[in-house]
Amino acid sequence: MAIGDIIVGLDIGTSKVSAIVGEVNNFNQIEIISSTKCKCKGIQKGKIVDEDDISLSIAKAIQNAEDEANLKIHSAYITIPGKYVTIVQNSIIKEVKDKYAGISVKDVGAGIMQIRDIEIPEGKAVVDIVTESFILDNGEEVDDPVRLPKF
Repeated sequence: MAIGDIIVGLDIGTSKVSAIVGEVNNFNQIEIISSTKCKCKGIQKGKIVDEDDISLSIAKAIQNAEDEANLKIHSAYITIPGKYVTIVQNSIIKEVKDKYAGISVKDVGAGIMQIRDIEIPEGKAVVDIVTESFILDNGEEVDDPVRLPKF
């Protein structure tokens, strides 16, 4: 995080949606510059009962936070109640097209798209794909497999 970065958090609770906007200060701490709440009747007893109400509450909380902080919000970290989230681990083996050219960004992108190609139950959606590791042919585990060829 850099000084002046804006961080936005959105919490969807059982009775309200909260939006908090913070700015990174000179001490690398986040100072809260806006905190808003909107009532939400879309979740009852931990179950989603009205998606439209949740959407409207989120939009209103974000609009109120933008007005209070005097800025435009483009992205946010959001909490999703745990019972609505499933983590799926998946792995693939991907052959590189040109072994001598090394691994390209395109190779990694194609691999991630292949990971995404799993059966998703009706009513569910992929929210994010997080790469845990890349393991090369020689067994080496690397964070970033894109490399220049070694001669």
